[in-house]
Amino acid sequence: MSVKYITLLIRLMLSNRLVQFAIATITAVLMLNGCAIRSTERPSLDFCQVYEPVLFDSQRDTPETINAIMQNNVLWAKFCDVTKE
Repeated sequence: MSVKYITLLIRLMLSNRLVQFAIATITAVLMLNGCAIRSTERPSLDFCQVYEPVLFDSQRDTPETINAIMQNNVLWAKFCDVTKE
């Protein structure tokens, strides 16, 4: 095949609106992926910085619930070493 024939075939193919739309869509999708920054590091989130002790309502909560909340808060205080603050 001659170069002129191949060029003519490519021009005919590209003149089709559906082909143009498909090429534009594929190009746009491929370009979107190029802007992404991939990081292997996970953001470090410290539990003690975001956690707050649980509060209870002594009039509405049952004694079992209050006991469980108190145990949770004691463990939090020991784990996060609240005495340092």
